[in-house]
Amino acid sequence: MKDVTVNFIHNKIIERELGNSGEIKRWILNHEAIYEINEILSDMIKVRVNETLVVNLKSQINSILGDKGINGIRKDNQIFEEVSAIIIKNIEDDDQSSYEDQIATIHSVKGETHRSVLLLDFEERQLTNILMQRYLSPELDIMDVINRNLLYVAMSRASHLFVFAIKEEELTDDIKQKFGSSDWDIRYVQEFV
Repeated sequence: MKDVTVNFIHNKIIERELGNSGEIKRWILNHEAIYEINEILSDMIKVRVNETLVVNLKSQINSILGDKGINGIRKDNQIFEEVSAIIIKNIEDDDQSSYEDQIATIHSVKGETHRSVLLLDFEERQLTNILMQRYLSPELDIMDVINRNLLYVAMSRASHLFVFAIKEEELTDDIKQKFGSSDWDIRYVQEFV
């Protein structure tokens, strides 16, 4: 959207003024109103396009054009329809992709944040063992550092919900007590296989 807006301003200036196209574009990008334009475009994405934001965007565009002695634009200009179309397309794309589940390895999600994480520990149950040792054993020497770090990465990816699934038979009374006293919410789910 910023590119569309900058290109629009650039084309308006080029129509009236001869000069180096690259220099004009740099001048636009360094103009003090560009920061405000970025903020307005960001707000349009967050709260959707509304009359106030369109008027504010028009004002900032006109500020840049005015500095070059070019008449301002009106709020019925095509640029606002283009910006709105981009925002609507992005919102539709986000709505469609928000229903897709993502299955990934712990290694592949380093540096990412996800709304919810479901961690399943199969076969060797290394992560389960590390988590149990965290709550049951004061000795940290017995932990495998690599797996402990992997567990940390997995647990720290969720912004809202982290679920650690283990087999019910591994959840002893001692473990339930330790997890319960650490504010873990233990829930039992039915197997659907």
